[in-house]
Amino acid sequence: MRGARAKALKIVKDGIEIEAEQAGTTKTFKAKSVVIADGGFTANTDLVREHISRTPERLLQRHGGTATGDGLRMAKAVGAAQSTEMGSFYGHLHSRDAMTAGQRMWPRPPGR
Repeated sequence: MRGARAKALKIVKDGIEIEAEQAGTTKTFKAKSVVIADGGFTANTDLVREHISRTPERLLQRHGGTATGDGLRMAKAVGAAQSTEMGSFYGHLHSRDAMTAGQRMWPRPPGR
C-alpha cells in the first residue's frame, strides 16, 4: 500500500478494516493489526499542550503544518491504548532571537 491514503479506519469482527485510496481507486483491506505512521502531531496545538508543553505558543515550531495527529486520533477512536511513552520528544535548540527574527534566523542563525 505504498503511497496510499487511508480514508477510514474501523474495528471489524476479526481485526481492523482500512479503506484506502490509491491511483484513483478505493480498496478495502482487513488486517489483524496495522502500523499508523502519520508524521506526528506538531501542528496540533492541543496535542502538543497535552504531551509536550503547557505553553505550545512559546515553542518555535519548524514543520509544514500537516502533522496534525490524525493517526493518533484515529487509533484512539477505535480503542487503541497509548502505545508508546509520550514523555520525551525530538527537538532542536535555537537562539531566543529565532522566535522573532523571521527568515533572518531560518533555519539557523548565520555563522559569526
